[in-house]
Amino acid sequence: KISPEPKDGFKSNGVSEWLEEVDAPPLLERSRTMASAPRAARIPVSENKMKKAQEDLVASHQIHISQVTNLCTMEAELLQSYTNGHLEFGEYLKKLETVLESKNKCVESLRAQVACYSLRAAY
Repeated sequence: KISPEPKDGFKSNGVSEWLEEVDAPPLLERSRTMASAPRAARIPVSENKMKKAQEDLVASHQIHISQVTNLCTMEAELLQSYTNGHLEFGEYLKKLETVLESKNKCVESLRAQVACYSLRAAY
């Protein structure tokens, strides 16, 4: 059975480690902090670390696609169960909300990683 929750490994998957390595703030706070930091205060990143961050981001994207695909499959099965009369509407709605929340978490996590990488890559 497919779990609707993103796996813990997806949230970090190397990008967070790379950010910690360069003394960066946590993912969600990072975009606000880095956008307002003076250019001189930003930490230069070596080419090797940037390459590793790129690879980590691509790996995170692959995991994201797999997780969202699994969640879409769950969503389709849920819809089919309801239309076939195997679920009451209240149960269908409750399960749909759970799947949609999980999909949102997956998207938010990847967006945070993309934003952090974009900020680091720009400097």
